Parts: sequence; C-alpha cells; structure tokens
Amino acid sequence: MTDLPLVAYPNRGQQCDAARKVWMEAPAVWPPTEVRAWANAGARWVGGCGGVGPDGIRAVRAALTPTA
Repeated sequence: MTDLPLVAYPNRGQQCDAARKVWMEAPAVWPPTEVRAWANAGARWVGGCGGVGPDGIRAVRAALTPTA
C-alpha cells in the first residue's frame, strides 16, 4: 500500500522473436475493460509508452471518459 500516486503507461505488448530478429504484432490498442481496470486499481495517470501512438492514447481516453 502506498500514498503515492500510481501511474500506468504500458507499451504495446509486442514480443520479440529473437530467432527471426523481428517484433511480433500486437493489438494497436488495449481493451477498454483493461484500461478501466488500471484506473480502478488506483492509477491516477494512465497513458502509453513504446509503440502506443496517437490511436492508442485516444483509445485510453475513450475508455476513461464517462458516457452520458
């Protein structure tokens, strides 16, 4: 337990195939339920790191924006 703010900024989740020396494809964005789970677990800032890009950040924002 901590009083410090939590941050979630995972990468795209690509895995490296070392034998072929290539990156394996991963989903462009995370499922909204996964993004909301990070916030529900206490993350105060949610974003993205390596390989996420603008579409991934838009998806994070959409997952965390309340609907009317």
